[in-house]
Amino acid sequence: MYLKSIKYENIGPIENLSIDLSFNEEGNPKPVIFVGENGSGKSMVLSNVVDSLYEFATQAYNDITKKD
Repeated sequence: MYLKSIKYENIGPIENLSIDLSFNEEGNPKPVIFVGENGSGKSMVLSNVVDSLYEFATQAYNDITKKD
């Protein structure tokens, strides 16, 4: 499973963000690098993506646990 896009609106310091993620010819995702000033929401976006993937995994599998 791969993310195809990320969309945010009025969350934390982000007013509006829409990213369509790129894939290569074989259908594999290309790397993504977030660059911005301190406090602009880079870590928040990454954290939300990871949390979302855990949520999807817990729906598909019953033995997924989140470690500290």
